[in-house]
Amino acid sequence: MRGREIALRLFLLLTVLSLYSTSCKEVDPSKVNNIHVGNYDLISVYEQKIQNSNKAIYSFDLEGNITGSTFNGITVLDTLNSFDKSNFDSRLPFSYLKSLPKKDTINVIQLIEPKDKYDIKIEPISIELIFKEDIIYKIEKREKYVGCASLDCFLESYTFESIECTKDSIHIFGLKSKFVDSNKEVKQLSFPKGNIELVEYDENVLQKLIVKELVEGIGDEMIYNKKSPNYGNERIDLKIVCIKPYYFEPRNKILIDSFSDYGFFKKKI
Repeated sequence: MRGREIALRLFLLLTVLSLYSTSCKEVDPSKVNNIHVGNYDLISVYEQKIQNSNKAIYSFDLEGNITGSTFNGITVLDTLNSFDKSNFDSRLPFSYLKSLPKKDTINVIQLIEPKDKYDIKIEPISIELIFKEDIIYKIEKREKYVGCASLDCFLESYTFESIECTKDSIHIFGLKSKFVDSNKEVKQLSFPKGNIELVEYDENVLQKLIVKELVEGIGDEMIYNKKSPNYGNERIDLKIVCIKPYYFEPRNKILIDSFSDYGFFKKKI
C-alpha cells in the first residue's frame, strides 16, 4: 500500500508540474491579436493612406505603463472614425508590404522563425487569405534568417544629397556612408514605395528616411564543425530571407509635405 501511495503522489506532482510548464510557455506575439491596449501608453503612430479609399495603414508603438516594455504593430483603420488609443487593440500579422496597398487588396509578407536556421526555405511556406471589412489580406508566410552572413541583413546608414520620387519608387542620390569603416561606395539606391517611414526633425521637416528592404538569396556563414580540417571552422552556403533596414539623413532641408501620402508612413501622433 505504501508503494502505491508514493506512486500516486508522484503522479499527481508530475501532472501539476506539467500543467504549470504548459501555462508558462512564451506566446509568439505574431499570433496574438489582442494587445490589451489599456495597459499601454500610445507612443507614436505613423499613417500611410490607401489610394481611392477612406482607410489607411497605421504603424504604431506602445509602451507598458507598468512594466515599461515596448510593443509595436500594424493595423488598418477607417480614417472617418474617431481616432484614439482604443483603435489600436489589434494588429495584423505582417512584416513587410509586398506591394502598394489597394482599397480592396493588401499583399503582405510575414516572416516567422524557422525550424532550422541552416535550412531556410526561400519559397513561401504558406499563403493565407483574410477577409476583413471589405479588404482581402493576402499574407505570404516565409521563414526568416537570423545570424551573420555575407549577404547581410544589418543596418546601413547614409546621408544624401537629393531624392526623386516616381509613381511606385524612390531614388536616393549623393550617398555618403555614416559608418567610418565602410569601404562600400554607393552613389545611388532605389526602393519600391510602401515600406518607408518619414521621421520628422521639426514640424514638417524631414529628419531621416527609414527604409525596409526584403533581402533574399544565398550567403555564407562561418560555423564550428569539429570534423573540419580548418581548426573546426567551416564556411557554409545558406539560404537567406530577411528585412534589411536603412537610415537616410538629408544634407539639405526637405519638407514632409513634398512627399505623397501614398507609399510613405507619415507621423500622425
